[in-house]
Amino acid sequence: VARAKTLTDGHKCSLTITSGSPAAALIPDLELAGVPVDVMSPAEYAGACQRFVDGVNAPEPVLRHRGSPDHIAAVSAARIKPAGDGGFVLSRRSTSSDITPLTTAVMAWARVGHGGPTTRPTFWL
Repeated sequence: VARAKTLTDGHKCSLTITSGSPAAALIPDLELAGVPVDVMSPAEYAGACQRFVDGVNAPEPVLRHRGSPDHIAAVSAARIKPAGDGGFVLSRRSTSSDITPLTTAVMAWARVGHGGPTTRPTFWL
């Protein structure tokens, strides 16, 4: 909680947490500590996962990463599971290693990278 407060204060941003995720249990403590929390619904997260994949697989990709070992491992380990009516989300339970770098990238893309004009620059992770 203290680290989240330091980061959100320093970057002047909120902390996005998916409701229903393990991190959601920390929301009351985060809010009590004055951390601005942005709760992402499961439906928003499913949409974010789809838009993220679309951004990577576009004819001219708008999402790229710099090859960090954490992102490479997360992408390699990631598995999806059905969500909603034809959508999908990243599955934490069926992965062989930590996919946190990927899930945080998906949520960041949903909140700050997606939704701009089609001519926006590539979003680097």
